[in-house]
Amino acid sequence: MQKSYSKRLVAYIDILGFKEVIDATVYPSGGDNKRMINYLLLTYKRFKRVFKPEYYTSARKYPYKYFWIKKNTKIVTNFSDSIVISFAMKEISMLPDVLLEIHNMIEILLWRGLVCRGAITIGKILHTPTVVFGPALVDAYLLESKHAKFPRVIIDEPVMKIIKGDKIPYNGHMRLYELENYIAQDIDGRNYLDYFRIHMDEPPILNRSSWRYYDLLYNIITNGLRLSKVTESENLRQKYMWMKEKYNSSAAFYRSKDFFNRYYRDNEDFRSYNMEYKKVKLIK
Repeated sequence: MQKSYSKRLVAYIDILGFKEVIDATVYPSGGDNKRMINYLLLTYKRFKRVFKPEYYTSARKYPYKYFWIKKNTKIVTNFSDSIVISFAMKEISMLPDVLLEIHNMIEILLWRGLVCRGAITIGKILHTPTVVFGPALVDAYLLESKHAKFPRVIIDEPVMKIIKGDKIPYNGHMRLYELENYIAQDIDGRNYLDYFRIHMDEPPILNRSSWRYYDLLYNIITNGLRLSKVTESENLRQKYMWMKEKYNSSAAFYRSKDFFNRYYRDNEDFRSYNMEYKKVKLIK
């Protein structure tokens, strides 16, 4: 059994508004709401699929597998409304993939009407399939609770230095520069995983899935702002006002002349997609 800390990248994610979701799993009469319980179980299963450790079995067992890598050190633990993801720093080439997985997890929550807040840092932790504790987990929790503030997953400066250094070996899946469209810097200087922008192809194409995603964000934010008025909750209002600002900023960019000039001016065959982007709704 492991009896010492190891240096790992650690992400701590907190699902916001989870108490209301848990309340909905029990009827006022005291009976189980099996539909809602199953809904949560399916959400957790989706998490496991996103963070499933990547490995290929031995080439001797499956000769047709001409490529294989050993199982990695990534561990994912979820308990109630909290999720902890970590991997050993000796496997730092996994960083782009893990950041993308966390980004995908944020979208999974959004599709289920949930938002989250979190932090990603580096430090000492003991993380096994059954136990997780250590200074890095405390640091990530404090970053999430005191500095993330809004529905965003912030990236601590030591992690950003690695990203900006761009010296991570290519892992065969994703390069660091490809993360450009997934990370943004907020007005407080904190970097976070940006789930308001669609990953840009050249030129970007707005398909049905993209449309549904923007409609989803629009509805989550407008419903959240409406709820904050009904409950007179200032904290709730601030969270959804932040989301409104980021959403409108992305929508305004897609509708702008700069966006057209950057992606469509020299691509006549794709200009019809630019007209579709202009239909992305702004939140008033």
